[in-house]
Amino acid sequence: MILFGGDVIASKVISWSDKEIVCLVPLGSITGPLTVLVDNVPTLSADFIVENIGGMIVHLKPNLDFSSQLIEDVSGNENHGMIEGPAEWASDRFGNPGRAISFQGNGAHILLNKSSSLRRIAGLVLSVSIKLNQSGFAQTNSMTLLHKDSYFSLEAVSAGENWLYVFFARDRAGTSYLTSSYPHVDIPATRFVKVTAVFDSSEPLMGIYVDDELVGRNNSTIGQMIVDVTNETYIGIDPHEENHLFGILEDVFIFELRD
Repeated sequence: MILFGGDVIASKVISWSDKEIVCLVPLGSITGPLTVLVDNVPTLSADFIVENIGGMIVHLKPNLDFSSQLIEDVSGNENHGMIEGPAEWASDRFGNPGRAISFQGNGAHILLNKSSSLRRIAGLVLSVSIKLNQSGFAQTNSMTLLHKDSYFSLEAVSAGENWLYVFFARDRAGTSYLTSSYPHVDIPATRFVKVTAVFDSSEPLMGIYVDDELVGRNNSTIGQMIVDVTNETYIGIDPHEENHLFGILEDVFIFELRD
């Protein structure tokens, strides 16, 4: 048995040997811890990253160059991020200094370069590793994680006494789609979690995952998505709203889904 991330079981183990295990990775699983169990006993633990989920468009991960406002896109597509505003360097989930960025709800954010790779059709996966700040829940009704003008947005939104993850996307025909996490899903503010949003017209599926567990989905038939490269892509802010991010950002992935 193979467990991904938050104890999500691989949907199918295709082959197994002493040197290689081939299995179908659950939707929403991109990177994180992996555990191999034999007779229900853990025998191997390691970190994994799914490299053939599709075309990796963006992979931002802060480094140790504290003097730079540029966050390198290590996907090779040159969608580097520029820190705008008074964000601060922070430690990641493992305590490594300078490997994460702290946003204090003051409008600081990251603006991505606009390379041609950000024009995508059919499917999209957004994934953010983040620890939301508890104080932010008392100061705002919405916090933006990822936003591209007119095309997609991933947010944490107040819903009375609860907070929900909300994912918006618009397809090439101009039809808008929306899904949110279920009300019983906790949004922890004391630890890092991986929040993943999937827009896949081939399934079809529009869903939100937290630590690889599906926590919300839109069951409507969805169309093909197309992203206009001329629109800006932001991390930590929607420039048209007062929904600034309170939290610590560890890394960001954007993928194009492929059949």
